[in-house]
Amino acid sequence: MLKTALAILVITAAAPQAHEIRFTPVKDAQTVYELSVSQEVSGADATFKADITRTIAHVAEDGNYVVRSQQENGELIHEDQPITYNSPPPVLMTFGKEGWILDIGGEDVDPEDARFANLTVMVWPTESVEIGGAWTATVPAIEELGTVPVKATYTLKGAETVKGYDALKIAFSIEETETTTHRGEEMPRATSTGNIWIEVGTGRRLKHEAALENSPLAGEAVDGSFTLIIKEAKP
Repeated sequence: MLKTALAILVITAAAPQAHEIRFTPVKDAQTVYELSVSQEVSGADATFKADITRTIAHVAEDGNYVVRSQQENGELIHEDQPITYNSPPPVLMTFGKEGWILDIGGEDVDPEDARFANLTVMVWPTESVEIGGAWTATVPAIEELGTVPVKATYTLKGAETVKGYDALKIAFSIEETETTTHRGEEMPRATSTGNIWIEVGTGRRLKHEAALENSPLAGEAVDGSFTLIIKEAKP
């Protein structure tokens, strides 16, 4: 009896924990992030910093949701020289419950914005995932948005904290599987690799770090990196 009980205890203690990785959108929920971008544009280094406020503007019955994204306090430096930067109008992005973008709109939206959004996509797994577990996803092209198919691979790395929030760290690799054109010129396939930290229980993005290759910017394919992190620490 004692040996059996001890065996059960050992097996239970050693059993890996599976995590449900899913975003639960809540209408009017708002998160402010600090964004930092470094890219090489036309052979010169450029950096951009801004605050990004993301608000859940609508949640549909089918699980799709709309995010209102607004940039503020933008600072652009090119070749060590500051450049006057006016914050663009807000952007409305519609996401499917699976995680990828379905539509993007606003007064100053560029067709390349949807391609860039796909390079930052977080596609949710259909089953719970243990530490070290991986899943893949294929994001379909949406002709109206000018996007091409994207293949994404994710791996759950472990549990950490980000500014006091309990988080799950997820490594990712994202690549476009087809080329596209911009103003009649073929553009190389873009890729993105890095890590995403999501809040335990809600799936809210707390931090995102990525290295980009051939990312779309003003008709060019540029390399660079960016970091997005929640601005305020947990109260």
